[in-house]
Amino acid sequence: MLQANAVNHDRMVKTFMDLVVIDSPSGQEEAIGRELSKRLRDLG
Repeated sequence: MLQANAVNHDRMVKTFMDLVVIDSPSGQEEAIGRELSKRLRDLG
């Protein structure tokens, strides 16, 4: 039985892979920041 707070491994890996392709070297994190802000807004 799947617990309500269990981590969805496949979704976590996909999210990680989606984020690591965003170019965001030190001092130039605007693109990753925008993406993370959008994802968090979408989650409410």
